[in-house]
Amino acid sequence: MDTTDPSPRSREVDLTRAPLGVKAASALVAAIAASDDRVERYYLEVKSDLNLSQKNDVAKIAKFILGSANRLPSVASAAFEGYGVMVIGVAPGEVRGVPPVEVLELDKVIGQYLGVTGPRWDVVRVPITGSTNEVLVVVVDPPEDGQDPFLCRKEGENLYNGRVYVRADGETREAKAEELDLLLKRGKYQAAPDVSFEVDVAGMAYPVSLDDARTADAYIAQTKQRLLAALPQQEPEPEEGRSDVFDAARASIVGPNMAAMMQEIMKGSGLGGGVFGFDPESRTEEQYRASIARWEERVREEWREAPDKLAGYALDGVSIRVSNATKVFFHDVEVKIHLEGAVRGIVWRDGSNSYRELDLDLPSPPRSWGPTPRVPFNPGLINPPHYIPTPNFPSTYRSPLDWNNGGSVDLTLDVGDLRPRQTFSSDDDELILVLPLTADAEVHGTWEITARDHNEIYTGELTVLVGPPLELTDAVREFLKLDRPA
Repeated sequence: MDTTDPSPRSREVDLTRAPLGVKAASALVAAIAASDDRVERYYLEVKSDLNLSQKNDVAKIAKFILGSANRLPSVASAAFEGYGVMVIGVAPGEVRGVPPVEVLELDKVIGQYLGVTGPRWDVVRVPITGSTNEVLVVVVDPPEDGQDPFLCRKEGENLYNGRVYVRADGETREAKAEELDLLLKRGKYQAAPDVSFEVDVAGMAYPVSLDDARTADAYIAQTKQRLLAALPQQEPEPEEGRSDVFDAARASIVGPNMAAMMQEIMKGSGLGGGVFGFDPESRTEEQYRASIARWEERVREEWREAPDKLAGYALDGVSIRVSNATKVFFHDVEVKIHLEGAVRGIVWRDGSNSYRELDLDLPSPPRSWGPTPRVPFNPGLINPPHYIPTPNFPSTYRSPLDWNNGGSVDLTLDVGDLRPRQTFSSDDDELILVLPLTADAEVHGTWEITARDHNEIYTGELTVLVGPPLELTDAVREFLKLDRPA
C-alpha cells in the first residue's frame, strides 16, 4: 500500500467484517492511519512501533490476546464478527510498519503465556509499497459461551502467572471481581446447540438392464469360434487338373531353398542359426478343447460381477453432501445413510481410457492352437546392466466413503471436521447407484449423524431421484468388441 501521502481525511473503520484477508486488513490499516487515537476500543488496539525481537514487546501481544479472549461473546460480537484485532506498525497519519518476522518465532514466546489450551490467534501481513517493512494485523478468535477464563501462564513485564486479563476500551488490564464472575459464568454456560443438518445425494440412481444372451453368451461363442478355428483343418482334395499349377505357384513364392536362406540370414546377423524358430504345439487336441471348456465355465461363474464393472464405466457417480447450517463447529463427523429397496452401489470407473477385456477381470482364454516362437536366452535382455527396478509402494489414500450391499445399500461417510455454515461433498467418482428396471421413481433413505463431543444422534430422511432406464447391452457388446470383425 502507498504511504507517501496518507490522506488526512478521516475514514470510518469497517466493523462489519473481520480483517482475515490481506484486502480487508489493508483497508483497516488505511482507515486507522487516517484516524486518531480514539479509534482504539475493546475490540481494537493499535501499536505504532513494537520491537518484535524483544521478548517484552512480544509479551504485549500475548497480553492483548488474553484480554480479547476474555471478553463476553455478546459484547465481542458487536465488531469484527467477534474477533479481537491488534494492528502493529501504524500511527495516525503514518504507516511505518515493522521489520518482517516469522510467526513461528512470535509463537515461541507468545505460547509460553497462553499455554497449549490458550486462545487461538493468527497474523495477517500487509505489505508497504517501497518498504521492506510490513504491518502486522493480529486477529484473535471470537470468545464462545462455555469457555472458562483464559489464565496467563508465565511471568513477564506487567504479566503475572495465574492472573486473568480482560480487554476494555483502550486498555488491557487485570479483571475486576465482577468481570471475573461473568467469565466464570461464561464457562458454565451449556446451552443446547442449535443444530441443523442437511444431507442429500447429488445425482441419480439408474435402472439398468443387460441381455446376457447378446453379451456373455455371444462373447463366449465368438471366442470359442476363434480358438477352435485355429485347430488344424483337413486339407481339401485338389481339383482335377490343377495340382501341378498350384504346386508351381507355391514353389515360385516360397522357393525350395527358403529354409536355407533364413539360416544364412541368421548366421550373418550373428544371432546363430538354430536359436530362433518355433516350438511345436505341445498340447493334444483333447487337452486344448478341455482348456476351452474350463475357460467357459470360469467366465460364466465370474460374469456376475462383470455387468456392474461395465456399468461403472457407463454411468455417472453420485456425491453425498452434508451441510451444517448453524454456527456450531463439529469435530469427527460421521454420516450413515440407509437407502431402501433393491438399490445397490457399484464402483465408478474412468470411461475415458480405452476399453480392454482385462478391465473386466474375466479369465483369459487359452492360447490359440499352434506353434510358439522360440525366444533365445539372453541374460542382457532379462536383466539389462542399467535396469533399476522401480519400487511399487502401496497407496496410502483411504476414501472417506464406504458402502455395503445387502438387498439395499448402507453407506458410511467420514466427513471429519465440519465448520459452521459449511457444506462437505464427497467425490462423485467413487459410487454409482443402480436399480432393477422395476424400480420406483424415487429411492427413499434415512440418515444419522454423530460427532465427537456431542452425545446426540441427529437423524433425517432423504430421497434419491431415479434416472431414465439404461440398456447396457449395446455398450457391453462394444466393450467386448463383439460387433467388430474378427
